[in-house]
Amino acid sequence: MKGLINKERWITVVLVAIFFLAWEWSAGNGFISKFIFPQPSRVFASMIELTASGELTENLFATLTRLFFGFLLGGIPGLLIGLFMGWRPRIRRMLTPVISALHPIPKIALFPILLVLFGIGETSMSILIALAVFFPTLVNAMEGARQINTVYLEVASNVNASRWLVFRRIIFPSSLPFVFAGAQIALNIGLIVTISVEMLQGRNGLGRMMWFGWQMMRLEQVYSVIFIIGIMGLAINALINACMRWFAPWYDIRGQAEY
Repeated sequence: MKGLINKERWITVVLVAIFFLAWEWSAGNGFISKFIFPQPSRVFASMIELTASGELTENLFATLTRLFFGFLLGGIPGLLIGLFMGWRPRIRRMLTPVISALHPIPKIALFPILLVLFGIGETSMSILIALAVFFPTLVNAMEGARQINTVYLEVASNVNASRWLVFRRIIFPSSLPFVFAGAQIALNIGLIVTISVEMLQGRNGLGRMMWFGWQMMRLEQVYSVIFIIGIMGLAINALINACMRWFAPWYDIRGQAEY
């Protein structure tokens, strides 16, 4: 099985390499516009230049900082509320209509209201990112708590285990695969919202850097930021998989429990 997975990864690497080589050749020979689709070699050179000047590093750090604090601000409440909604049916019945009504609202549409309430600055941006992170974290945590085998809860009730002990030893560990899946979705959505809000209002960050590159028609810079965002997506996926192996080793990251 491991050999098959490694083979699949190599196939992915080869396909990506073919894509970039075809792009390089097509732009270099005039089959596609160099202006609209600058050659990957030019984009890579732009990335090196931006990194050497410190511009890319500074803006990347700003984006990661916003994403981190937004994830904490929205993820922790989403995790706790979701677990309790999945565990306690009464809480779930009370909150589900509210969550169902608020979840579909495009979070970026709330940004003008946040600007009125909290002003222009980091506070409004952090709250918007937190709202984007909150709902996928909550929904996945709730489903994780709901799928727990009721036998475990019945055994805990028979031995008069406290609610805190049930939560700590049964609810939370059993929900971890769903929690990590929710964290992965939340981080990706949070990154999208972070980039979007930086394009609208940020004084720095990858989104602002991309918007400035478009205004100056420096498309190599725009593509450089896009590539960096893609690398961040790969890093998020690798981080979540590593956390899954570390904190939930009984669960196969390909989606099936191991016994």
